[in-house]
Amino acid sequence: AGVASVLAGHPVVTPAVGKLLVNGRPAAGATVTLHPTAAPPDAPRPTGQVRADGSFQLTSYATGDGAPPGDYRVTVTWLA
Repeated sequence: AGVASVLAGHPVVTPAVGKLLVNGRPAAGATVTLHPTAAPPDAPRPTGQVRADGSFQLTSYATGDGAPPGDYRVTVTWLA
């Protein structure tokens, strides 16, 4: 389990990591973005860049801090 963190003036975020593979291969260079399903327009859109091994770490406010708890829709942008 991750450790939640609070940055001044921001909601609690929880570290969030993952791995993105397409047809069994890392989707290196892809961008993973989480879109809150029920949040104000200025809510963060946690985003992560997929590394060469397929792993990514989400950022909301500070590099690698994670994502606020909630329900999200996920988009992946990958110009392969």
